[in-house]
Amino acid sequence: MAQLVYIREIHPRSFLYFTTNGEGFRLRDFSQPRNGPAVELCRQSEGRTASTIREMARKSGNHLIDLPGQGKSIDDYAFWYDQTTKLNTRYLEPPSPQPTSDFAKSWMLENFTKVVVGVVTAVLIAVVLAWMGLKP
Repeated sequence: MAQLVYIREIHPRSFLYFTTNGEGFRLRDFSQPRNGPAVELCRQSEGRTASTIREMARKSGNHLIDLPGQGKSIDDYAFWYDQTTKLNTRYLEPPSPQPTSDFAKSWMLENFTKVVVGVVTAVLIAVVLAWMGLKP
């Protein structure tokens, strides 16, 4: 049974493909569209084992999902990308935009107005010069 895990501490933006060999493990990222291979993010190291990865994935806010990928090769990038994308859409909240402060809004409006006035002025000067037969 294939497993995809979401562990905020390891990859806060996507599920990862989780493979094991005894207590050895690998985590691969299939979240970016490409033709392959997947990016390997983590393997057994620093005291982490397959069991500790499973424990981390079972904590609140994280996920461990069994998928019907039996017989699917890890080289089938399109399949695993599709599975990852579906789980990311279903379980993970889209990143929220940072709220814009009132100061930033007023600064953007003021500078936008200056840019518009500058562009309109430049266009008017070019039109007048062209009408007079002069090159700007």
